[in-house]
Amino acid sequence: MLNPRTLLARLLLPISLAFAVGPLHAIDAALESAFAQPPADSRPRCYWYWLDGYVSKEGITKDLEAMRDVGIGGAYIGIIGGQSGKPHNPEAPADLSDAWWDLIIHAVREATRTGVNIGLFNGPGWSQSGGPWVKPEESMRYLAHTEIRVTGPKKFHEKLPAPEGVFQQVAVLAYPAPQGDATAMPIRARERNAIHFESAEPFTARSLTLHPARAM
Repeated sequence: MLNPRTLLARLLLPISLAFAVGPLHAIDAALESAFAQPPADSRPRCYWYWLDGYVSKEGITKDLEAMRDVGIGGAYIGIIGGQSGKPHNPEAPADLSDAWWDLIIHAVREATRTGVNIGLFNGPGWSQSGGPWVKPEESMRYLAHTEIRVTGPKKFHEKLPAPEGVFQQVAVLAYPAPQGDATAMPIRARERNAIHFESAEPFTARSLTLHPARAM
């Protein structure tokens, strides 16, 4: 004889599975539809370079309509010079002038009409953020590194090599060199010699450092 609880569980299982299959099909259909026609916040975005001042309201409108037609959801305007292969447009308005802002406003209005989001981005030197008024400590930065190899154990008192230009020290890290990463070959030369390196197979030599010993 079946326990009432067992019977209830056996009856509920097929019913639950039947209800689960329906939502899965709905989810698949929704994903397929969203992939073919993605919502605005999921559409691809692009950089929109305004090169060497060759920009007009008519060209802005055509560009934005073309972006809309191929499904681009947003564009970031960047003012770029010296990259089009042409001399700078002598009739182009100066950056940040009233006529320049008029082009930006036109782009924003046309982007609203076409459904394309607009942004402006800054880059070092060639975009809106560059200029002699930017001090080194206020400029955009990147992480660089230098290295020196020490054979120990011993105390290290030398000055570490520094990157070129203005820099700010972040950290000094010391760690054992990976096994096989470097080879030390002490050579005691009693007369003038030449050094020849031969390898059975090609290999990458990142650096070669010679430390001449002082005459005793």
